[in-house]
Amino acid sequence: MEVIFDNASAKPAKGILVLGAYEGNVLFERTKAVDELTAGHIQRAIEASTFKGKKEEVISIPAPIGIDASQVLVVGFGKKEDLTTLSLEEIGAKIMATVARSHLDALMLDMAELGTQVLSIVSGIELRAWRFDKYKMKDADKPKGPSKVMAYVADADAANQKYQSLHAIVEGNYLTTPIVTGK
Repeated sequence: MEVIFDNASAKPAKGILVLGAYEGNVLFERTKAVDELTAGHIQRAIEASTFKGKKEEVISIPAPIGIDASQVLVVGFGKKEDLTTLSLEEIGAKIMATVARSHLDALMLDMAELGTQVLSIVSGIELRAWRFDKYKMKDADKPKGPSKVMAYVADADAANQKYQSLHAIVEGNYLTTPIVTGK
């Protein structure tokens, strides 16, 4: 999986755009900005659903007007004060579980206000992306899921440096999981 960190002011491209909200539907600043680009489509979809911003809660909005994204996911982060590295990894895993069967190639995380905490979300996405399906289906039938994750952050260089150590842990997990599980 390719991971790219980009300037937070970049406009979302084609693919799956992931935005965030805290419990009580308190939207992230970038979520509000994208909502303006969609003429309020995201906020209306949230209001019409049972989404409340609880941890790991997800609402999927297909092809919203005003942006190039093919799909928007708004992910609940729960209470702001309860965020930990583990909870962010779990949220990343939930994001990947939600989009794993998608045939869209790019996953864009627009959560710049989290700063380098977004690295824990990326780590959770990468850890959840591993699966053992060698004998389950033919290659042509396998859902690909996103092969590229783009995270919009304020300081892309700092995020890239910190990502290298987290990525080494993920790679180690990929190498040891088959040994431990016997798969």
